[in-house]
Amino acid sequence: MYRRHSIVALVAVALFSGCGERLESAASDNAGADPHAAHAAAATAAETETTQSPGDRVSLFDLQGEWTDQSGRRVRLADIPRRPFMVVTMLYTHCTVSCPRILVDLKRIEGGLSSELLKNVRFVIASINPDRDTPERLLEWAKEVQLDTARFTLLSAPDPTVRELAAVLRVRYLPEPNGEFGHTNRIVVVNADGEVVHWQAGLGEGTKQTLAAISGSQRER
Repeated sequence: MYRRHSIVALVAVALFSGCGERLESAASDNAGADPHAAHAAAATAAETETTQSPGDRVSLFDLQGEWTDQSGRRVRLADIPRRPFMVVTMLYTHCTVSCPRILVDLKRIEGGLSSELLKNVRFVIASINPDRDTPERLLEWAKEVQLDTARFTLLSAPDPTVRELAAVLRVRYLPEPNGEFGHTNRIVVVNADGEVVHWQAGLGEGTKQTLAAISGSQRER
């Protein structure tokens, strides 16, 4: 019960804290000059809002929203095959700005783990653009970018379910007039109980800390 109440509180804070107004302002101020400037501005604003250390021990597996994976199977997060660690991120497949860099980081994490440690990890990518990222599109994209779907689960869901997960992962996102989204660039590691043990905010060098968190040489509490 405590966990469920914590999740409800997190969702409420994410939806009504006023961050949307700040992101929208950042986006509109930059939209005229550069089609990608709004995306960058909104993502930067989101990053400054969401870099706290993990606090409440909320489990992703307590979320009740239903997703559809790349094979068309309807699942809740708790239904995804359990591993000691799950690496989770949120992006959208038509992104041309930061999402390809998130994908590079995911592949760096995958490639930086020994074959033994890889058995302990499940990668989950949840789309923030369910209107375009259908299960069919997710499967097509996984093939395009060469993701092993035996190791990667790609998910699409109605917007309320997406927002519920985004609130727990502290991912802020905002649709832009040009069809892009400004969003937080975040990779999260959760344990076998679905609790966050490491946040990777930003891109690039943070993969070293993420690998350390999975290997056990670093754990964020």
